Amino acid sequence: GAPPALVTVIGHNSSSGTTTVRPTREGRDIDISWEAYRFKSSLEPDMQNADLIVSHAGAGSIMEGLSICKERNKSVTGNNCKKLVVVINDILMNNHQSELAEALDSRGYLYTLNGPLRLLDNDVMARVSKFIPLAFEGGNQKTFGRIISTFMSKE
Repeated sequence: GAPPALVTVIGHNSSSGTTTVRPTREGRDIDISWEAYRFKSSLEPDMQNADLIVSHAGAGSIMEGLSICKERNKSVTGNNCKKLVVVINDILMNNHQSELAEALDSRGYLYTLNGPLRLLDNDVMARVSKFIPLAFEGGNQKTFGRIISTFMSKE
């Protein structure tokens, strides 16, 4: 069959296109089709087709990834479920990306890596493979309504 695919968004200073790379595992070559692009108007089709989503820790990316995982995981369980791995950019000022990612990680919805270099850890895929996410149901609209109501009554 077709080799596994890796689809990545790259920076503006890089070339885009499709190529086949040959990484090795235990001394054997592995064929991986690698598509890299600078920009797409929507990442949703790629995220829906993915078995594993690796994302930065932006709130929009996290919420979109969790939504897509939730849809896929309605019919799949255990190690076959779609997983979201969030990589926190640990060099940002005040590390603002960590708050949401770590809160959702602590609740079991996603797996967090503290910095891009953690992607190079020898055991990272073993740890991700063992992680079984809980279904993210989203926020509680009643709680949000109460917060707005309380805020507005103080005016």
